[in-house]
Amino acid sequence: MAGRARLSLSHTVLLSLTLLSERVSYRCVSRRFRLEKGNIHRIFFSFCERVNTLEEKLIRWPDGRDAPEVLFPLSKDTELGKEEQGIPQVLGVLGFTRIPIRLPIGKHDAERAEPEVKRMKKEAHPDSWLNLELVCDCKGRFLYCSISKGSDVDRGGAVRNKLTQHPELMPPNSCLVARTGYRLTAQILTPYTKSHGAREELFNKTLEAHFHLLDQAVSTLTARFQRLKYLDIGNYDRAKAVVTTACVLHNVFLDMGEVVQGDVEKEEVMSQEEEDEEEEEEEGVRRRDEIADFLFKKRGL
Repeated sequence: MAGRARLSLSHTVLLSLTLLSERVSYRCVSRRFRLEKGNIHRIFFSFCERVNTLEEKLIRWPDGRDAPEVLFPLSKDTELGKEEQGIPQVLGVLGFTRIPIRLPIGKHDAERAEPEVKRMKKEAHPDSWLNLELVCDCKGRFLYCSISKGSDVDRGGAVRNKLTQHPELMPPNSCLVARTGYRLTAQILTPYTKSHGAREELFNKTLEAHFHLLDQAVSTLTARFQRLKYLDIGNYDRAKAVVTTACVLHNVFLDMGEVVQGDVEKEEVMSQEEEDEEEEEEEGVRRRDEIADFLFKKRGL
């Protein structure tokens, strides 16, 4: 076991997938593969670095040729005549989740970490988790992935900047949908939050029907890669590399037809105070109202 061990590609992949998919210690994996812990650590992060180089290829925003296959109706009422009515199709669902990690100043006991996760999200230092922001399509495949420190509170900022700089990324008459907490824009539709009537309720229910797609995709990600339930890593860059690896492999397994069903947890919703502070762009307000009017009239309400 001594020395700088070298593994075959197949064993490297098996070792790395074991660490990602099971909540096992390096010591356990060391015994299983008969390697020193230091070698296990080196091999695993080398694997992650290699997979990270595939991110742009495998987590890819659909281009003009692929977009028609990705788009899906905003509502069952708009499946026919959607273009004539100006009702957008949905390119993807935007949302986020949090991945608990260990702060550099202290090492958590990996065996005790699981029961503490929910408490950590509410009480711990914000950098004791990573923000994982995603856009998924109707099949749960990730089209976009952004990872930031827990202290980064600019939710959706990277996506908005991306779409502002490259408006061609959104096919004509299309949109993203997101839960409350994201800024309403012409490209990102969010629910009504203030006092509203039947028209607004109908619109909110129409959007809500899509949010389960992201919830299911995240549950599939964490069910397959159990290590994401708590990353016992105190280095931000390395923790980010592990999460990116899991997201890339999520798409790989979906493309192979390998699906793992996890327990769906609803994405966190911001407090009312935070909601009220979120801006709404004028063009987004106009577009949302037009769509809400159409859906309301279509139902004959």
